[in-house]
Amino acid sequence: MAERQADAPEFWFYQIETEPVGDVIAALCERILARSWRAAIKIAGSDNIGRLDGHLWTFRANSFLPHGRSDAVFAARQPLLLCGADNAVPANAPDCILLWGAPIPAALSGVQRVVILLDPADPDAVATARAQWRTLKGSGAAISYWRQDADGKWQKQG
Repeated sequence: MAERQADAPEFWFYQIETEPVGDVIAALCERILARSWRAAIKIAGSDNIGRLDGHLWTFRANSFLPHGRSDAVFAARQPLLLCGADNAVPANAPDCILLWGAPIPAALSGVQRVVILLDPADPDAVATARAQWRTLKGSGAAISYWRQDADGKWQKQG
């Protein structure tokens, strides 16, 4: 097994069970902002980008998730940046990258954590995440696996 680099990010896999993927992403974004981190959300499918963009504006009546799209003006200034799967390096210099059916970017300089979402409603995203798990495990990367229980709480599985 390969040795893990000290500056390499952690990889956290989240298996979604009880909530829509948009709600999970929005809740993770709240936690990311609470840490004063910046995040890029890399998404397979332009339709999913549009749906998530609208959802983040309306997720909770009493919250605000400041975000933008990578194809918009001032993308680099966004604390939460929605990107397509093909955007290799997000413009906002994220601390965390969330992947929804998207490949792991080659350039991860400065990234502390990569969160890979397993959405059971999207078999292609699940297959992508499983392949990513095998690759990362074989490389010696720091990985952990989280699964949602029946109450929607996250339980570490490995």
